[in-house]
Amino acid sequence: MRSNKAHRLLALLLTFVMTFSLLPTVTWAATSGDCSADDGSSSVTWSYDANTTTLTISGTGAMADYGTTTSARAPWYSQRGTVTKITVSEGVTRIGAFAFNSYAKLTSVSLPTTLESIGDSAFISCTSLTDTNFLPSTDISMGDSVFAACTGIAVIAIPDGWTKIDAGAFASITQATAIAIPSTVKEIGAAAFKSCTKVATVSIPDSVTKIGNDAFADWTIEQNLCFDKDKDDVLSAVTFGDGWNGNALIDYNGERVYPFAFNGTYTYEENSVNWAYDLDTKTLSFIGTGAFDIAAGTTITEEVYPWLRFTAYVEHVVFSDGLTSIPDSVISNATKLRTVKLPSTLVTVGAGAFKGCTAVSWISLPSSVRTIGVSAFANWTVAQIINIEMSAEDFANKDVMWYASDWNAKAVVTYLEGPDIAWANNAVITLDTDQGIFTGVVDLEARTVTFSRDMSNPAPFTLTQVTASVTGADGSAEVPDNLEMVTYSGKVKFRGTDQITLVPANGTNGDRISLIVFFQITWIRYTFSGKGTEKSPYLIKNANDLVGLAAVVNAGNTMAGKYLRQTADIDMTGVPDWTPIAKATTSGSSRNPFSGTYDGRGHRIKNFVYNNAETSYFGLFGVLGESSVVKSIVLDESCSITAKSYVGGIAARSFGRIEDCVNYGKVTATGTAGQVPTLMVGGIVGNGKVLTNCANYGDVTGNPNASGFSSDGGTNVGGIAGNARILVNCRNYGAVIGGGLVGGVVGQVSDHQSTLENPMGVVSGCANYGTVNAREKAGGLVGLLGGIMEDCYNQGTVKVEKTTVGGLVGIANTNRNANGRGDMAGVFNSYHTGSVQYGSEEAEPVAGHLIGSATGVDVNGKSLGNLYYQEVGILPAIGNYDAGDYATAMPLTAMQAQEFVDKLNGYANISLYGVTWTQGDSESQNLPVCGSFETLKDYACDLTGLTVNDSAALLDKNGNYYFVLPYDADLAKVTVATTVSPRATVTPADGAVDFSNGRVDFVVTAEDGTHSKTYPVTVTKAASPNGLSMLRLNSWCNGSVDPSKNNGYDGAVLVDPNDFKQDTTSYSSTQYDLHVVPLGLDNTGTNSSYRFWAIPAETGATMTAAIGETTKTINPVTDMMGESAEYIQYGSLLKLGENTLTLTVTPPTGGNGKETVYTFKLTVLPTLKTVTFAEGGLEQDQAFAPETLDYTLKVPDSVTALTPTVAATLSDGVTVTYSPELENGKLPLDKLENGKFTITVSGTEAGATSTTYTYTVETIGTYDAKITTNATGAQVRVYQGDTLVTPGKNGVYSLRTDKSYRYVAVAKGYVTKTGTITQSALNKAGELTVTLSAVPAISLPDYAASWPNFRGNDQNMAITKVKTPTGQIDAETESSDVELLWASASGSGYDSGAVGSPIFVGGYMYAYAGTRLLKLDPATGATVAYANMASNSDFAIIPPTYADGMIFVALKEGRVQAFRADTLESLWVYQDPLKGQSNSPITYSDGYVYVGFWNGESGDANFVCLTADYEGTSTKEALWRYTSKGGFYWAGAYANDKYVVVGTDDGQSGYTSQTAKLVVFDKFTGEIVDSKTDYTGDIRSNIAYADGRVYFTSKGGYFYSEVLGDNGKLSGSQAINLGGMSTSTPVVYNNRAYVGVSGDGQFTAYSGHHIAVLDLNSWSVAYTAATQGYPQTSGLLSTNTEDGSVNVYFMDNYTPGVMRVINDSANQTSLKGGITENGKSNCAPVVFKPEGPLAQYCISSPVVDEYGTLYFKNDSGNLIALTSAVKELVVKEMPEVTKGDDGDYTAEGGKIVALLANSMERDVTKLVTYRDAADGSVEAVYTYGTNVGNYTLSTKAVSLTGASESDIKIGNGSVDGTTVDGVTTFKAGTSADAPEIKVTAPAAGWKLGESNAFTVASENDAACVVLVKKADGTYQKLTATTGENGTHSFTATLAEGDEIVVALKGDVDGNGEIDIADAMQTKAASLGTLTLEGQYVYCAMAAGGTEIDIADAMQVKAASLGTLDLTW
Repeated sequence: MRSNKAHRLLALLLTFVMTFSLLPTVTWAATSGDCSADDGSSSVTWSYDANTTTLTISGTGAMADYGTTTSARAPWYSQRGTVTKITVSEGVTRIGAFAFNSYAKLTSVSLPTTLESIGDSAFISCTSLTDTNFLPSTDISMGDSVFAACTGIAVIAIPDGWTKIDAGAFASITQATAIAIPSTVKEIGAAAFKSCTKVATVSIPDSVTKIGNDAFADWTIEQNLCFDKDKDDVLSAVTFGDGWNGNALIDYNGERVYPFAFNGTYTYEENSVNWAYDLDTKTLSFIGTGAFDIAAGTTITEEVYPWLRFTAYVEHVVFSDGLTSIPDSVISNATKLRTVKLPSTLVTVGAGAFKGCTAVSWISLPSSVRTIGVSAFANWTVAQIINIEMSAEDFANKDVMWYASDWNAKAVVTYLEGPDIAWANNAVITLDTDQGIFTGVVDLEARTVTFSRDMSNPAPFTLTQVTASVTGADGSAEVPDNLEMVTYSGKVKFRGTDQITLVPANGTNGDRISLIVFFQITWIRYTFSGKGTEKSPYLIKNANDLVGLAAVVNAGNTMAGKYLRQTADIDMTGVPDWTPIAKATTSGSSRNPFSGTYDGRGHRIKNFVYNNAETSYFGLFGVLGESSVVKSIVLDESCSITAKSYVGGIAARSFGRIEDCVNYGKVTATGTAGQVPTLMVGGIVGNGKVLTNCANYGDVTGNPNASGFSSDGGTNVGGIAGNARILVNCRNYGAVIGGGLVGGVVGQVSDHQSTLENPMGVVSGCANYGTVNAREKAGGLVGLLGGIMEDCYNQGTVKVEKTTVGGLVGIANTNRNANGRGDMAGVFNSYHTGSVQYGSEEAEPVAGHLIGSATGVDVNGKSLGNLYYQEVGILPAIGNYDAGDYATAMPLTAMQAQEFVDKLNGYANISLYGVTWTQGDSESQNLPVCGSFETLKDYACDLTGLTVNDSAALLDKNGNYYFVLPYDADLAKVTVATTVSPRATVTPADGAVDFSNGRVDFVVTAEDGTHSKTYPVTVTKAASPNGLSMLRLNSWCNGSVDPSKNNGYDGAVLVDPNDFKQDTTSYSSTQYDLHVVPLGLDNTGTNSSYRFWAIPAETGATMTAAIGETTKTINPVTDMMGESAEYIQYGSLLKLGENTLTLTVTPPTGGNGKETVYTFKLTVLPTLKTVTFAEGGLEQDQAFAPETLDYTLKVPDSVTALTPTVAATLSDGVTVTYSPELENGKLPLDKLENGKFTITVSGTEAGATSTTYTYTVETIGTYDAKITTNATGAQVRVYQGDTLVTPGKNGVYSLRTDKSYRYVAVAKGYVTKTGTITQSALNKAGELTVTLSAVPAISLPDYAASWPNFRGNDQNMAITKVKTPTGQIDAETESSDVELLWASASGSGYDSGAVGSPIFVGGYMYAYAGTRLLKLDPATGATVAYANMASNSDFAIIPPTYADGMIFVALKEGRVQAFRADTLESLWVYQDPLKGQSNSPITYSDGYVYVGFWNGESGDANFVCLTADYEGTSTKEALWRYTSKGGFYWAGAYANDKYVVVGTDDGQSGYTSQTAKLVVFDKFTGEIVDSKTDYTGDIRSNIAYADGRVYFTSKGGYFYSEVLGDNGKLSGSQAINLGGMSTSTPVVYNNRAYVGVSGDGQFTAYSGHHIAVLDLNSWSVAYTAATQGYPQTSGLLSTNTEDGSVNVYFMDNYTPGVMRVINDSANQTSLKGGITENGKSNCAPVVFKPEGPLAQYCISSPVVDEYGTLYFKNDSGNLIALTSAVKELVVKEMPEVTKGDDGDYTAEGGKIVALLANSMERDVTKLVTYRDAADGSVEAVYTYGTNVGNYTLSTKAVSLTGASESDIKIGNGSVDGTTVDGVTTFKAGTSADAPEIKVTAPAAGWKLGESNAFTVASENDAACVVLVKKADGTYQKLTATTGENGTHSFTATLAEGDEIVVALKGDVDGNGEIDIADAMQTKAASLGTLTLEGQYVYCAMAAGGTEIDIADAMQVKAASLGTLDLTW
């Protein structure tokens, strides 16, 4: 060994040498030289002219390639700062790599026609180049990133003739605004245009067939990639790489495809708000009602607020009316946001809601706002305005408003205190101030007026009073009559400018100061002829009048009560941009709906043309209000309207009436990709209410390709209306085209909220002659009918591509409640003679002559009647229902006869909107047609309310109104007010009515003048002034047993007003105890009381109630039917039995009446709450109810006595008796009288009452039955209907003779059998023998599985011996030991489409996603095969299970499905009768499958055992089932050879109860062997097993363990308090356990979540490691470490969902390597942190394969694989590689492996590609990773030049070393102190038959012997060459089987140390008394030579004593 002194001298020498070697070398820059290619094939030179700053490349052939390091740079690199021009002369064929990179001043390039290729990054970062015009048109070959980052290029023009745009060629040209790609280009390389983010649109020619990974990465949603072909054609012709389009929109021949959802539903608690982003208008909309909120403390991400991804683009935000709150940070930092529309219902503005929205000029907060959160308007500036729509005083009043002190930064705040000013847009305002004249212009959009004046004197001034005058910009606006003075004061300083803008609140903006006047638009005056009355209507004479009408209505004048008349045809040619009259808001409502009457008088509107696919809610009118009437307008054939949705020729939406209107023009709705395709388009109206006598002749189209959430494209399309409520006598003659819900007359008819007063859902007298084309769901008249159709016919053609089509109606929901009457829903008195056509591919079409599909058909004929169709074809009348006699097929000639007309007219209309049929003309084939119909009027005539002298009248028992007035009332003058149906009238009218002569009949007449109803009303007065005139009395309490009685109005009735008599002073009533609170159960509640509604007979009389000693004054009420009443508390005074209350009425002083006392006696009866019987087989006629006293009980004849259990409603004070009496707790049936027994409950106090329940017993015959089978272990279940029958002793069933029974027999190895049980089928012994047949033999694959189930093994312990990566960084290479192997977006989200965790079977990976079972390649994540499952899973948290050649999956609704593992063929599906979520892992054991289900916290659910056998059928029955309240959630079972153990939920909400069970079953029979319940909270972990104990956790926060005995019994309980809930299955190893534990907030970051390490010796927590999110699932443990410690992996269930690892050893008490995150210390180290699209919540237990690769899934829908880092590629066997004509390589044979950091080798032969290497050789390239988001792919390459690498063994002769990156490391011997040896392989690897140069280094430079051990066992000693740096080099020519052995010189016993034993053995060997063998012979030759002699012994002895350092 060297001395320390020697080491110090060596270090000093090295320092000296290195210091001089680092001194700079000074050279002069050359101006010319050679730049030929290295291979000598070319002659190229360069020269630089400093005067012209031109660099010239001349010569012939290729330039050399260069690099970026100092030694590799081009020789002219030093000139890069001055070169402005580069000229490459003719003859040069190649520009070298990095030749001109980063030439910042280069502006001109000239290239030769001889150029063939350009090397990598040749022109990268030449930022002054402005175009690509210098590129030759010849098809040159380019390397990677040739022009990348040339940011000055504005237009990237690819020359015509190029066929390929190479990888990264034009990436990061961030200022480019256009890209032109010629039609010669076939391939666009990876990242070719990455980060070219200012280009708006790129057209990709049809010639392109391949687009590489990330070709357009980083592109945004504001950029478009356009194809001229349809999507399917493009996808079939073009190969796309991963992430090729970034977030750009893709346009397939007009069809847009979006990168992510542009709309969705946000849900918080129980309220949902729909949101949508309109890319074209840059508008973000939120639509909903109620609270739009977010939980406090929530970290706001794009996962929480999906719309945040639009923050950088949005310019407009709209919140719909109805929303009451805006959540925190809803749109913060939207720097381009310009306008915000807030709802008028807004109450709360959340914290930071509009923070940083600095481009908003102004925002107005409605007067409803009461709370403004912290920093709501943070960062707002003085240039912005916040208007408060309330007074400043109210805003400052904290009782009215609350706002945080920092709610607003610097924005100007104004208040709406001034007058409502209504100016026209661009009107000129003049302000006459004390400082001169100011003029201003109104901007309605900005809601501002900006004033200006020429100011020559910039002195400060005070603006005081201001008066205003208005002049319209076009002379058409008038000055409002009520214009008031605007007052403003405040000192404002400014400097003189031409124009001055004045600002309130001292805000300044440079040289400009602005006074901004806010106002509400209430009126715009437009002068019409006429007065707006019915006799003198406003006249609409021309287009200007229509424009003026639109302006007036849109400004706020709805024309309510006004009449307008069109006097002539109107040509709209001069109105290019029409704004609808009463334009709609973006949500479809209108603040100003047109509410007048517009009569077109049949005049036409011409050239009404509009084409804007971005506009919704468009028509001549926007929104028609409820009182509107629009009639007799004609749109002629010159009209054409195209808009997005809600489109109609006359109106977009109508809540009123449209009559006698006609459309001849085209009406089209385009829809929008990605949005719900509800188009609402009709020739007359998009969405209407009432239409009569309207016709459409034009084509109506609802884009059937409008993509969204519906397969049938654009919906709600009709010739007349897209959707309507009532249509009478409407005709369509035009073509109608749509996606779904399409009708010739109307797309959908709705009866929503229909009542008699507001009838809806009626189609009467309507006809279709046009052609209807749809995807599906179409009818000749109506697509979807909800209501009634009468007197209608179709003569047109109806055609659908798919199915559901009818001649009259596509879908008829005949169970809907049309007109508020159930018998008015259906189709009646109508016919069809047209054609019905459906998709040719529909095997079973739902199609009918009349109706495609009918739901809710009334079998009694109330839904159908008098229907007819032409007798032709094979279709039925109704596609899915036998219409029977209600539909008749007739020959066409019969339908043309007068008799048919008479038959139609003989029908009595139900809807009262019927029409008269007449014989048609030749145009209608002489078929019956409907005549015209009078204008529709309401016929409702109900009296719905009546008051008498301001008090509500009462209804008597006959339903007639009555009232009793006080004695002194004047019946001749009674004030009456009525409430009647809308538009109905009543006689006598409201006001004074004379009742002195008795009853008065009120007649209510409907609007139609025909229908009326008479309502008798009786008003009398008290017969005397004594007592009361009216009384209503209830008893009620807030502790009532019956919740339905828990309100003051519906309590126990003591006196009904109808039964009250003035002179009757005594009343009695009986109530059950469950309606009142007796015996003092509630003596404090103020609601436990008698409640009075009382009116004294004499005005002014007083009333006093008394109960016991308690009295209370009772005041008169005004509303006898209201809930508000006077009361007296009874509290503890009420008891069982009779109770007395009095009410004393005392006349007023000087009154005429006498004191009257009313006595009320309430008798309270006791009740029973429940009655049950222990015996089985009983059947009670009705469920027990406390108020029901009589029951019939069917009892099997085998039952001789009943065992009752009763509970009284009251807990004490009652007794229960039986008749006959009980005998030993049983009621003997042989002692019944007349077959009856009674149960009586009685009060115990004196005078208490009793209640008796009577049961009549009917005896039912029974027989015993026992079911036996031929199969051992068979389980038999018996059912009566769907009810499972429980067997008695010895498995004998007691069955009833009046019931039918069936059995199910299941056994392992046998086919399940089901049959019926009858008494006659039993043998004499009462047995039924069921013979089961053996299951069919099938051959299943026998696959090895490295991870077959959830926890990887049968013990549910996820423990692996494979070395796994930990994320540690290597100090030398600075690289991590983990890499992303791949990420596969196999699923979506976290629920129904989620991808599940994987298992590893037979070299493949199996997982499920959505409804598919996937078979994947573990090396790439690619799906190899898939199978459709019976349904999807619940949340896909649990993986499949593999066993015996089968894959088992647990699915929704309590299903389990089995598949073949090889073909994925489905073998069987089990359906559990209780259904439920299937979140528990499947356990397989010995051919049995065990799994549990979950039906909510307290629902019953099953744990089942299934045989895995394939029985030849697709269904499966359970072998046995166990039902538990609360069920089984994430609760996987453990099974051994005899028992199966599982944990249950606790059956309750919360986590504190101790009712969860651990159950041990006999695994074959299901018999419970043992069960325990001493566990807190749900058991939601698998049961893990180790060394005789089971382990599990609970949501109550405990870790539990029990000894599982050989007899199945549980004992030896242990528990550890974890401090938080846990659903983590424990990993137990070496007396340590590892679980994940939740903190205080399950979904709150860093709230105490942690990984707990448990010491099972002391049963305590050893230590914890903090995590960001709750490690909700289970850990994975790896034992493969160098020091005997373990690595345990967990996942955070919180975005981004990191993987963590803890390294733990026995007796360790604190975390090793803890890190600090977000201020939280002691966090577990991170292995991998997902980013971007991969970041999401993670409920996944990591799993591992045989290579140590870690796998998990998360809520991003991705499966993610993490490999031990790939260090290098190694060629094990040389492949045969051939290069094709296309330049691509193919390979056969060979073996190439990836050498991993954990020393494993992954075979990647099939994954590598081949390419030309820079040195001209061929290399294999392995590419892995992902390029989603910011991730980039990783590559490793290996050259194929030379022989393949030999697999050489290297070690110390006993142990082989570990090789990483070509360095093999091992110890010199067995001792822990043995020096470490490192052998560095040759650069090209070990080669056989060649000379291999390698080096050897040892710890502390200990001298070693280096040998080659030959294949024949002989040794060859190698000689060292020691370099100046102390390295020892060797060369060796190796043959097959040779090994390299390195041993410590002098160490002859192999322990790696030189000690006295070595000296003694060497001496013995030198003396010949000991023979050494192998390498030890050479180790002993310490002094050199070829034999061991005494000199060797002496040196070894000196070395052992430390007096000599041996040398190499």
